[in-house]
Amino acid sequence: PVGARPRKRLRTDAMIRAAEKTGVRSTAAKFSASCSAYSVGLSSRDREFVSGYASRQGHRLIGQVIAGDFNARFGQGLLSWTGFTMSTLYTVGAFARSPSGLSGSNTLSAGSAKRGLAADFVFGNADLSLYATKDGEQLAHFQYLTKRGSYGLTVQHTPSTLTASADWRVTFGKLTAFGEATPKAFRTGAFYNHSYGKRGAVLFRSRPEEYAAAIGGEVQWASLTGEYSYDCDKQKRQLRTVALCNPSFSVGSFTLKPTVRVHSRYRPEEKLRWRNDLRAELDAQTGPWLLHGRYNALHCEQWAWLSYLEAGYKLDKTALYLRGTLFKIDKWNDRIYSYERDSPGNFNVPAYYGRGWALSLYARWRWLSLRAATTRYPWTPEKEPKYEFKFQLNFRI
Repeated sequence: PVGARPRKRLRTDAMIRAAEKTGVRSTAAKFSASCSAYSVGLSSRDREFVSGYASRQGHRLIGQVIAGDFNARFGQGLLSWTGFTMSTLYTVGAFARSPSGLSGSNTLSAGSAKRGLAADFVFGNADLSLYATKDGEQLAHFQYLTKRGSYGLTVQHTPSTLTASADWRVTFGKLTAFGEATPKAFRTGAFYNHSYGKRGAVLFRSRPEEYAAAIGGEVQWASLTGEYSYDCDKQKRQLRTVALCNPSFSVGSFTLKPTVRVHSRYRPEEKLRWRNDLRAELDAQTGPWLLHGRYNALHCEQWAWLSYLEAGYKLDKTALYLRGTLFKIDKWNDRIYSYERDSPGNFNVPAYYGRGWALSLYARWRWLSLRAATTRYPWTPEKEPKYEFKFQLNFRI
C-alpha cells in the first residue's frame, strides 16, 4: 500500500517469449525488480524498447515517486484512466470503476501508459497525486477518505485544455453511490446491496458525443443487465441486454458449472438491426481433471455457430489443455469471438469467420509455458490456413 514500509529483500520477475503466427515471428521480454524502497521495470518487443520505469516507495509523507512509464487511474476515468477496462454491460460489478491511482508500468502495449514523472503524498486521511508527461499533460488529484467513502478533486492541464472533475464513492446503509463529473461530462450511478450476492445497480453517463444509461441486477447464480446509448455525432441509438445464468453444484465427485448467456443488441437506424448471441457452456471438474464444452449460436446477417470441447489437467505448477473447435460463420457481420487459453500476460480472443476447424494445445510446467494452435478452412477454400506457436518463460526470484 502507498506509504507502507517496504520489505528489505530483493525480488525479481522476468518473462521471455518467442512466437510465430502464420509466418510472422515475434519476440518479447519483460523484467522487474524491487529491493527495499526501490523498483525498476523494463519491456521490449522484437528487441526494441517499449516501456520502463524506476520508482521509490516512500514512507509517511511521500507515498511514491515514479520516473518513466506509469499507470494513472482516478475517479471513474473521465480525465485519466490507462490500461484495460471492462464493458459496463456484462457484469453489475463493472458499472463502477475501482481507481488504483499511480503505479509503475512495463507494459508491452505501446502507448497504453503515460510517460513522465509522477508522485503521490499522504496526509493522514488524505492523499495528493501529481504527474507531468512528456506530451505536455499535467494532472493533480486530491482525495479525502472517511469511514463512509472517498471524495476526490482532479485538475488536468494539456496543451489545448484546462479542466477539472469531482469524484465520489460513499455508502449509506445498503446504498452505495459513485461518480465523477466534469463541466462537459459525467459518469454516475449507485448500487443497492440487498444481501450477500444480491444487488442492483444503475449507471448514467454523458459526454458531448454520447449519452447512455444502464440498469442491472444479480443474485448468486444469475444476472440481467441492460444499456441504452445514443451517438450524438452519428445520430444512432443502441440497446443492449445480457441475461446470464450460472449455477454451480456437485454430483458425486464432480463439480458442475453450467452457464447460459443471451446477449442481444438492437440498432434501429442500421440495416442489420438485431444481433442476438446465445452461448451455452458446461464446466465439469473432479480433482485435477477438467472438461469444458461450449456451443455458440449467433444471428445478425445470417445464422452462425461455433462449438468446442476442451479437456484439461491442472495442478498448482502444472497445466495441460487440449481444445478442438468447429465453426460455420459465412458473414463477417456474424463473426464469433472465443477466448483462447494462452501464456501468462497474454489476452487472446480471436474472431472466428468462415467454415472450418481449429485445434489448440496449451501446456505449463513451473516457469515454462507453451501454446500451439492451427485453424483450417477446408469448407472455405479462399481462406488460407493459420498456425501459431508460442514459447514463454516466466521466472521469479
